[in-house]
Amino acid sequence: FDPAKKVYVKVKDRAGNDDHAEAQTVIGDVYSLRGILFDDEVASGGTVKTDVKILKTVNCKVELMVGIHPVLEPGAMAMETLRQTGITQFVFTNSIPLSGKPTDGLQITVLSVGGLLGEAIAREATHGSLTELHDPTKVHIYKSIPA
Repeated sequence: FDPAKKVYVKVKDRAGNDDHAEAQTVIGDVYSLRGILFDDEVASGGTVKTDVKILKTVNCKVELMVGIHPVLEPGAMAMETLRQTGITQFVFTNSIPLSGKPTDGLQITVLSVGGLLGEAIAREATHGSLTELHDPTKVHIYKSIPA
């Protein structure tokens, strides 16, 4: 961890089994910086929208959002909610396929996790190193696929 880098951490909590998460704690000084949002699951886009709103209060501009599981519920109008955030670029994995989901012209990059999961299973079966999977210069299985 480089203490010279600015970090914003929002701790969120879900009450019971509710889909609605609320910000509990914000840590870090990101005043007037450019930000990247990371979230594990993007369903309705509501959390992303809330995070952008919080960061705008300290003049932090978010241009990139990275999400692992793009649920992107159609009934929740997730794509429209994401568009309203003003974020210009999104990166998701293909843990949940985007094919057939309208992207409404959003700039979306999809990263394949198939090679990574296959390599992890193979290494586990042969007692190989899983730690090396964190270094993309040692394992050439990372690639982008069209959305």
